[in-house]
Amino acid sequence: MKPKIRRKIIVIITLTLLSIFALFPIYWMVATSFTTAAGIYARRTYVPLHATLNHYARLFEESNFGIYYINSAICTGATVALALPISFIAAYALIRLRIFGQRWLSGSVLLGYVIPPSILVIPLFVVLGTFSLVNTRTGLVLAYLTRATPFCTWLLMGYLRGIPTEIEDAGKIDGCGCLSLLFRIVLPLALPGIITAGIYTFVVAWGLFLYPAVLITHNLKQVLAIGISTLVCGDAYPWGQVMAAGTLACLLPVVIFIMVQKYLVQGLTAGSIN
Repeated sequence: MKPKIRRKIIVIITLTLLSIFALFPIYWMVATSFTTAAGIYARRTYVPLHATLNHYARLFEESNFGIYYINSAICTGATVALALPISFIAAYALIRLRIFGQRWLSGSVLLGYVIPPSILVIPLFVVLGTFSLVNTRTGLVLAYLTRATPFCTWLLMGYLRGIPTEIEDAGKIDGCGCLSLLFRIVLPLALPGIITAGIYTFVVAWGLFLYPAVLITHNLKQVLAIGISTLVCGDAYPWGQVMAAGTLACLLPVVIFIMVQKYLVQGLTAGSIN
């Protein structure tokens, strides 16, 4: 066997094993959500012998899972809708405009992201409490923005550096103003990077646990991450409902990833080489 073919086979086998290792917990979660309560604690099988939807039915009947899902969707959608334009305009200003302290501001953008949420949560609680925004969706979205905006700005800065300035100069010659240049020329070229930043923002807002745990105390205003944790009562673990909730929680992110996969890869590769 030729060395080139041997290396190719080894790579294929290695990637296959790594994929199985990464995807097996997800498969186990989905399979458990369709397994009967007796089957979960019985001898382990890799395929549900008697599939059931009882766990999903009980999840919606015995908890406020539907409300948690809607709250997460609203807060996540609002965070993405606000973080992307803020990050895009900030990144463009830091890259293209000559402003006082530009180098210091560019370096401090990522610093706002690396600060742990556990350090920021108390100051955020105090600030939001001053404006009566604790226990509200608006306050939660503002807290999410403190995590998403710095990293998205830094990511878009790397992407915008790869856009030739000659294109913008040509637009200026054709009579484009500042806003027209930004939204009619730069924005379409930066679309893959913006989608990548949007996916990151969605993931952060969808799965963040600490901020809603501290900032939201009303049960009907809680989000999905907290709602799933409330399914566990003391030492009682309703594994069927927990796995059903986890499966439904993963469904929306997976669908979005599949829809924008092409743009996501373009944005990540472009930002990595600039």
